[in-house]
Amino acid sequence: MFDYVGLASGPCKHLAYAVLGPRLMAFPGIRRQLPIDISMFNSWFRTLLGAPKDLNHFITQQRSHRLGFYHEALWLYFIDTFPQYELIAHNVAVRNSERTIGEFDFILRNRQDGLVYHLEVATKYYLEHQYQCDTFWIGPSLQDRFDIKADHLINHQIALSETPEGKAELVHLGVLEPIKVIAVGGTLFYKSQLDALDPFIAPEHQSAKHLTLGELNQRSDSSRWMLVSRRDWLAPLLMLKRDADTLSIAELCNHLAHEFDNDSQPVMVARMEQCEHHNFYIREHERLFITPDNWASKADESLQALNADVDLR
Repeated sequence: MFDYVGLASGPCKHLAYAVLGPRLMAFPGIRRQLPIDISMFNSWFRTLLGAPKDLNHFITQQRSHRLGFYHEALWLYFIDTFPQYELIAHNVAVRNSERTIGEFDFILRNRQDGLVYHLEVATKYYLEHQYQCDTFWIGPSLQDRFDIKADHLINHQIALSETPEGKAELVHLGVLEPIKVIAVGGTLFYKSQLDALDPFIAPEHQSAKHLTLGELNQRSDSSRWMLVSRRDWLAPLLMLKRDADTLSIAELCNHLAHEFDNDSQPVMVARMEQCEHHNFYIREHERLFITPDNWASKADESLQALNADVDLR
C-alpha cells in the first residue's frame, strides 16, 4: 500500500485521502469504500506524483473553490483518469414533471468486472455539543448536523436510484440497479471523553477535539501551531519547515482573539512537530477546532432552530 499519509500537503495527498481515507459515516448494507485495485492505484498514483500538473490545472478550472466542490473535483479527476473505472455520468439531475428531485453524484463502471456503481461523496466536520441531555454533532457554521446529513444521504441521495424518476434516468444511461456506495470522509471533534453513539458513525472515523479560546489560553508550553487552510482539512499537514508559518500558543491565541472579534466561526489549527526521519519537514501531531467562548450558547440557539425546522417537515 502506498504511504499517502507521509506525503507533503497538497492536492495529490488530498485526493488519496478522499479516495482511500477513513470514512465518517457507515450505513447498513451500503458500501463506504469504492473497490480499488491497490496495485493499479499505486502505479497510477506514482505517475500522478511525478507529474501533478494536470491535476493542479483541473482544480483551478473548477467553478467553485469551496471545500465540498474541491473534494468532489478530486473524486471526478480520479474517476476520469484512473484506468480501473469508466465515468458514465456526473451530477446528473433527476426530475419529475414539476421540479428537480435530486442528483446522482457519480455513476461509474468497473472495467475489471463490469459492475456499475452509484457513488455519493461528501466530506463533513462536526463538533460534539451537549444539548438538553443529548449529544449532537453540529457543523462549525452551526448550519449542519450529523444526524440530518446522514438521514438525507440514506433516505434521499442514495435512494434516488430506487425512485421511478431515478430508474428512468438510469435506463437512459444504460444502467440497471447500480451498486450503492456512500463515501463520506471528515472528522468528529470531541468535547467529552465519551465514545460517539450515533449508529451511522463509522468505527474507523477520524477524531480530534474542540476547545474554546479560553481553554486554549490555559495551555503553557513551547509548542508551535499553524492555522489549517480549508483545503487542508482533508488530510494531516506535512510540509517543509521553511514554508511553514508557525505560531506560539500566545501568538495563536492573540490571532484568534482578533479573528473572533470579526467572525464567530470556529478555526481549525494544528500542532506541528519535527518529522522523525526528515529534518527539513514538520508534520501535524494534533488537530483542534478552536471556538469562541460563546460558541456553546450559539450552538444551543442553532439546535433549537434546526429542531424546529425538522419538526415542520
